[in-house]
Amino acid sequence: MVDTGLQGKAVLVTGANHGIGAAIASAFAREGADVFVTYRRLFVDDDFGPKAYAAALRQDAGDVVRAIRALGARGEAWEADLADPENIPRLMDRAEAAQALAKTYPLRRVGTPEDIASAVVFFASRQADWVTGQVLCVGGGNRM
Repeated sequence: MVDTGLQGKAVLVTGANHGIGAAIASAFAREGADVFVTYRRLFVDDDFGPKAYAAALRQDAGDVVRAIRALGARGEAWEADLADPENIPRLMDRAEAAQALAKTYPLRRVGTPEDIASAVVFFASRQADWVTGQVLCVGGGNRM
């Protein structure tokens, strides 16, 4: 097993009421991270694609939060439209209050060559088999 170093960290996952976002939130919880999720339900007709997909778009994040908590991690959720710029500071305020995110973002230390090396090793590993054409910013929460 790889030590991801995520034990006790706080993470924020957007779009996590179903599908990929829910899987990412659960994966972080399995690694011991506390997870704050946001989501936005879309109330679409059953004619919108497969019925199961339409139902997934309408669900809240309750099942995801319960799954996170069942894994022993702390889980919280907030439904919000993140296309509305006014919701971004609200989201950060909620996440900070629920997860003590202020202490973990951005990382309050200077990066090391080992931090970069870990990212390179990840991309060369089997865990990154499905990752293609991406730019990874390894900056402890800051971008230059």
